[in-house]
Amino acid sequence: MLTVLFILLKWSIGSLLLWRVPRCRGAAREGSPSEKISVIIPARNEEGNLPGLLRSLSRQSMSPQEILVVDDDSTDATARVAREWGARVIPSGCVPAGWTGKSWACWRGARVAEGERFLFLDADATLAPEALAALSREYARQPGGIFTLYPYHATGNNRERLSAFFNIISMMSLGIATILGLRVKPMGAYGACILCSREEYFRCGGHKAVMGEIMEDVALGRLFQRHGLSVRCLGGKGTVGFRMYPDGLAQMVEGWSKNFASGATASHPLLLFLVVVWVFGAVESVHLLVSALIRPDASPPAVAVLVYGAFVLQIFLMLRQIGNFGFRTALFFPLALLFFILVFFYSLVITFLFRRVRWRGRRIALGTKGENAQWNG
Repeated sequence: MLTVLFILLKWSIGSLLLWRVPRCRGAAREGSPSEKISVIIPARNEEGNLPGLLRSLSRQSMSPQEILVVDDDSTDATARVAREWGARVIPSGCVPAGWTGKSWACWRGARVAEGERFLFLDADATLAPEALAALSREYARQPGGIFTLYPYHATGNNRERLSAFFNIISMMSLGIATILGLRVKPMGAYGACILCSREEYFRCGGHKAVMGEIMEDVALGRLFQRHGLSVRCLGGKGTVGFRMYPDGLAQMVEGWSKNFASGATASHPLLLFLVVVWVFGAVESVHLLVSALIRPDASPPAVAVLVYGAFVLQIFLMLRQIGNFGFRTALFFPLALLFFILVFFYSLVITFLFRRVRWRGRRIALGTKGENAQWNG
């Protein structure tokens, strides 16, 4: 019985870490925001994703001043697709030594953008028709600093739902959904959707100041905080969504392993410790259930089912705030949990042993801070 109590204690920690994901409140139609927004989209081999994003941008109730697609040395039809949808295409050119491709593309876009505000979007994002107006109004409630959304994850199949624990732990690690609410400062920004002012971006140094960071979004948020500026992060449900890694299991493993171990080290130590404790609780609930089914005399099956059911319900309530994972993902959460553990340890190996990661045909050698080298592979 003591074992069960300890598992439930760990379960309760999960509820404290991901209590409620705050959402954007800016959809009310209280006048049109006057600031001009430049949408900057770094894109490498995104011909499949760009039409969805650009279509959603064309349907906005509030039109951006300009849409810039920075073609990061793509080998597909990214540039042609962007032009067909009316975006201005900016060739990134050769990525300079010491830069990661995304940071360089964002910096290139910002240097030529003309708007008063910059909205950096990943190419796999899509926006609801009122999203741009909602983002602008939400930003205006507390102007200055970075305003960022964690997009709602639209999964297309069961394979993509294996990302469930990565999404949960990413949200926990940001620190924005705890029981303390917005009183806790976010651990950093989320790179798929970042809104900031032009003046503050360049005053802080922008992506140039975080040029070699794998987790450039977290680093950018902390850069703004070091300059005394705020970072606000909300959930994107109903406003901004994305579909991550639709092209197969290999893309999922490559994408999540690219930065997850690095992201873990960037988290607050206490927050990271509590996340690990909760994950161990989920593992122990599965072990308790399996043990009860194999040896009913050692552990009462009814108790084991109740403990497992508590995690199922908790994970379901968490996931429905983050993406369309569905109840079955929560019911069979050990599959997603096993995938998370395997990919996380693989990420540790390539990050800290081999000191290199791979993403979209590039290999990035991990050096000291700000000295990561990148080359085509």
